Amino acid sequence: MKKYEYIDENRKDQEQQTSDPYNNSEISNENSLRNEMLEELNRLKELILKNPDKKLNNLNDKERKIFNKFIKRFAYCPVCGNYNHYYNLKTLYFDEDLKDYKEFLVEHMRRDISSRKLKKYNIHIGVLCCSCYKKLYEK
Repeated sequence: MKKYEYIDENRKDQEQQTSDPYNNSEISNENSLRNEMLEELNRLKELILKNPDKKLNNLNDKERKIFNKFIKRFAYCPVCGNYNHYYNLKTLYFDEDLKDYKEFLVEHMRRDISSRKLKKYNIHIGVLCCSCYKKLYEK
């Protein structure tokens, strides 16, 4: 037993000599791994809570009709005419950060503002497809 105590004491002495009191790398490595794991768990939690399918199932009949009209109305990009992905439209519809934009689009859809003024000035209101969004905003 004394042999093992001696080994433990030697190891502790070596650790104390090699460790820098200002830069404790083992502890920081353990903490960084822990922090990364916690961040991933938080991201997973947000994904589960913000799942648009869950919110879609909770819609009543009136809200579901509005949602279906929204999907049909904005199925195509107003710039190039490409088809918008259903998943992206659904995510946009239920995203709390884009709530004002969604309300604007729904109001536009309800009023059916395809009036003379919009046609006269060639204004198209809608949701951009992935490629047009990248071209316009990710420069």
